[in-house]
Amino acid sequence: RKGLFTIDVVVTDAAGNQVSDLAPRDFTLLDNGQPARIRTLHNSLAAASEPAPELIFVLDTVNLSPQQLTRTETAIVHLLRRNNGRLEATCFLYRLTRDGLFSSSKLTRDGNMLAKEVEQHQSPRTVWRSGRNSEPGSLGSWEGRSQRNPLSLRALGSIAIDQREIAGRKVAVWIGPGWPVLGSGDSDFDEITELSTRLREARITLDSVTMWPNPEAPAFDYHSYLEPPSSQKDMHPAKMALQVIATHTGGLVLDSSGDLDRDIERCVKEERSFYTLTFNPPHTYQMDEFHDLRVQVDRPALTVRAPTGYYNEPVYFDN
Repeated sequence: RKGLFTIDVVVTDAAGNQVSDLAPRDFTLLDNGQPARIRTLHNSLAAASEPAPELIFVLDTVNLSPQQLTRTETAIVHLLRRNNGRLEATCFLYRLTRDGLFSSSKLTRDGNMLAKEVEQHQSPRTVWRSGRNSEPGSLGSWEGRSQRNPLSLRALGSIAIDQREIAGRKVAVWIGPGWPVLGSGDSDFDEITELSTRLREARITLDSVTMWPNPEAPAFDYHSYLEPPSSQKDMHPAKMALQVIATHTGGLVLDSSGDLDRDIERCVKEERSFYTLTFNPPHTYQMDEFHDLRVQVDRPALTVRAPTGYYNEPVYFDN
């Protein structure tokens, strides 16, 4: 019987190649350092008992310069038009602008249709428009509270809501440096717990890809902010940075390789091969109780990427 929580795991060897021949007995799940029972484990390359994974691209017109956006669109179109536009995985596009969040009309394997939308700057579907709280996918309580770039975080939360009812794993590729976090004011613990939960429920692995370091921006080492907050006193705006959130979902953080096409291809490749495991969180009487997660495999010299934690709630076992 499946567990209450589902997480997706990518395993690679020292050369960066994906390892797809592991058995359930090779995996150990640690919840706050204690072994947790893995209820089910599925290999995506085995019999297709799981929904096919989905690939999502986010076109960030808010945080990219026009030149960077053009380069990003060119790379995405190149990917979409391969194999005469026949995509191996279903794909979906979001476009974030200062006017709101927009998307492609439907989930599809038709790369030519999506490439045309990118080339013509078309986004047929409105997820929400800026300044209107009543639009579907609005972050509701988040609106107006964030002192950082509210559009970007609102967009990420809305994508999670938009994708939550679609079964299966999603790999969301956000191309660009992310949003300003240093010197950006206060941040709210409720925001990070809600976003973390929404991304987990939607089974979104977030990949951060950027090849444009900004020499004028303050130095930002996201590794210094990876410790997840367990309360408001632990909060810092940088803990809501794109690279930090991506790491916590088990995603890639690819920075300044100089080859955007190669970076995107790596994200696509890792979308195909993964393991899905389910487990039950322990009962708790505390709201927003952070739990550290670690997935280990019984084979040397392998790298495991998976969600690094979750916020437990009493309601998960409220009958």
